[in-house]
Amino acid sequence: MIPALLRQAGQAIALALLLLPFFGGLVSAHGLPGTVLILSADGDALNVAVQVPVDELIIAAPALIRFEKLPADHDLPADQMAQLAEYFALHFKLAANGTDLPLTLLQASLQNNQSVDHGAYSMLIANFAAPHQGSDNVFPLQLTYDAVMHEIRSHSATVYWQAADADPIGIAEFFYQEIDGKPVKQRLTLP
Repeated sequence: MIPALLRQAGQAIALALLLLPFFGGLVSAHGLPGTVLILSADGDALNVAVQVPVDELIIAAPALIRFEKLPADHDLPADQMAQLAEYFALHFKLAANGTDLPLTLLQASLQNNQSVDHGAYSMLIANFAAPHQGSDNVFPLQLTYDAVMHEIRSHSATVYWQAADADPIGIAEFFYQEIDGKPVKQRLTLP
C-alpha cells in the first residue's frame, strides 16, 4: 500500500512540474508599484511629491507600523509627520551645484489605490519643499534616494518633472545602487 501511495505522489509531483511553465504565471504574486517622485517649481520653492506604497515603507521602516491603521485621505498627525520626516532625512536628499537643499516635509496623507496589476493597496503621499534660486531652470539636480530600496532591493523609483500647465515628463528611473555602502547620486536633467 505504501509503495503505491509513493508512486501516485511521485506521479502527481511530476505532472505538476510538467505543467508549471504553462500555469506558473497564474500563481505568481505581483509586487507593489515603486516610488514616484514628482518635482515642480513654484516661485522660490522646489516642490517634491513622493508617493510610496505603505506596505513596503513599513517593511523598510518598521517603526512606521502605525501607518497601517491610519484612515485614508486625512493628513498624518504631527507625531507621525515627525517620524516620517526623520526617516526621509536619512534616505532622501536633493542638491544643486554640490550644495544640499534643505527639504521640509509640508504635508503627508494616505491614499487607497486599486489596480489590475497590484490589487488594493495604500499609498503614502508626502509633500516636501526646498528653496531654490528662483529661476525657471532648477536643473541639474543631484538626487540621493534610497527610501524603501535600502531594504527592498527590487523596489524602484521613477522621477518626473511637472512644469506649470504641462503633463509630467519622466526624467529618471532607477533601482537601488550603491558605491562604498552609500546610495548612488542620480543626476537629474530635463530630456
